[in-house]
Amino acid sequence: MDIEQEANLFAIELLMPTAFLKRDLKAMGGIDFSDDRQIDKLAKRYRVSTSMMAIRLGQLLNRPDAKQPEGK
Repeated sequence: MDIEQEANLFAIELLMPTAFLKRDLKAMGGIDFSDDRQIDKLAKRYRVSTSMMAIRLGQLLNRPDAKQPEGK
């Protein structure tokens, strides 16, 4: 893994910690990926973009269609 990928993973975990997201998902009764309002609600809670939250949720839930964040 190169330094940029490692930095991206660190930032993702810092902004959207796994334990906190799992807690919030449990409290919500899960997530419906077709319901943009749910994803938007979580994005606002964590102060990230909805697209980044969707990517993070996909990674967290091991969705095969989850995109990996691209380096900038």
